[in-house]
Amino acid sequence: EPTFCGLSTLAMVLNCLRIDPMRTWKGAWRWFNEQNLGCCTGPEQVREAGLSFDMFKCLASCNGADAVAHRAPDAGKFNGEEEAFTEAFRASVRATSRSQERECIVVCYSREALGQSGAGHFSPIGGYHEESDSVLILDVARFKYPPHWARLEDVVQGMMNVDPDTSRPRGWIYLRSLQSSAQQLSKPGDQILPLRMPYVPAAAGRRLSEALALALAEETAGCTGACGEVDTMTAMRRWLRAVCKAEPQVLGQLLRVANATALHEVLTRLGSFPLFRELCEAYESAVTSPGNGINADFFPPLQVLEPPYRGPWPVAARDADVEDLGLAACGELWVLLLLLLPQHLRGAVSETVAGPGLARDMARAVRGPWALPLEALRETLGQMLPAPDARRCSQSPRR
Repeated sequence: EPTFCGLSTLAMVLNCLRIDPMRTWKGAWRWFNEQNLGCCTGPEQVREAGLSFDMFKCLASCNGADAVAHRAPDAGKFNGEEEAFTEAFRASVRATSRSQERECIVVCYSREALGQSGAGHFSPIGGYHEESDSVLILDVARFKYPPHWARLEDVVQGMMNVDPDTSRPRGWIYLRSLQSSAQQLSKPGDQILPLRMPYVPAAAGRRLSEALALALAEETAGCTGACGEVDTMTAMRRWLRAVCKAEPQVLGQLLRVANATALHEVLTRLGSFPLFRELCEAYESAVTSPGNGINADFFPPLQVLEPPYRGPWPVAARDADVEDLGLAACGELWVLLLLLLPQHLRGAVSETVAGPGLARDMARAVRGPWALPLEALRETLGQMLPAPDARRCSQSPRR
C-alpha cells in the first residue's frame, strides 16, 4: 500500500528493537507487521488518510517503544533554529550509528527535497557517512527506491517542508525499547515479591483484552446446575477454553515467578480460601478430562495444593533459577490469574468469580506481607487489560 510507509517503517523498527507484539503473527511466531499495528489509529484509517508525524510517534509509544520526537523548524521562519536542528540531527544519527545498543532513528520528510517522486514519506536511517555528511535511508518503498545515501542537509530540508495535511513541518523520531516492566525483579533491600509481570504495551493489552472478551462471548452458557456440575467447574472450563481460543502463548507469560519460596507460601495460604481451593480442584479435573475442548498439554498440573507436594518447582531448586518459570510450570497460577483479572473479564467468565468482595477475601487469606503485592498485580492487570469501552489511547496526538 503506498500509504503504508509509516506502518512498514514502524513494524521494521519495532522488530529490530525486539519488542514483543504480544500477538501471534503466523504459527508460533510473534512479529509486528502493517496489519497488527493499532491503537491511536489502524491500517484501514492509514490506507485512507495516511499517517502524520504525531500519529507515528503515538503509535510507536502505544506498541512498546520509547519514542522521542524532534519536530523541524518552519522553513519560512529564519530565526536560527535550522542550524541547531541540523546539528542535533547530525549528532543523533552519528551516535546511533556507532551505538552498540538497540536504538533507531526514523525520518519523516518530503521526497521532493531529495529530487524524488512523491511527497511525504517515512523511512528508518541505517547509517551515517562522516566524510560526505550523508545518511543511509532504508527506504521501505522498495518498489520505488532501494536503500540509498542522501545528503544530511537535503534530508533536513525535507523534514522542514510543511505537511499540507497538518500545516506543520515534519521531523525525526528517536526510538528504543522500554526496559521497564510492570513488576521488576526484587533487589537487595526491596520487598520480596512472589510474582512479577512483563511489560505489555498498551496496544497489545487492549488487543488481548478484546480477544479474551470475544472468546468468552462465543462460549455457551454451559451447565447452570441442572446437570449436576458445580459452578466452579463451569467457570474453570469457560476460562481455560477462552485461553485456548485467544492468545495462549501470550497469556502464558503474564505471571512469572520472582521468588519461589514466597510464591509457595502465598499459594499455601490461598489454599485456606474456599473459592481458590474449589477452583484448583476444578482446574485439576478440567485439564485431566478428555473431550472438553481444552488443550490439556498446554496447562501444567497443580504443584502446591495437590498432594503429595511435588517440590518447589519441577526444574529449579533455587530462587535464582526461576526466571523462566510461571504459568507453564504451575497450575495454581492459572487459577490465580483468573481471580486477578479485571472485573469485566471475570464477570464474563462467571458470576462465581465476579463477586465485589473477592479482593478482600483473598487479602484476608494471604495476610502478612503478601496482600499488597497481590493487590498490585490486580491493579496492573486492570490497567493492562482495559474494558472495551475504555478510551482507545492515553495520548491525544494532533493530526
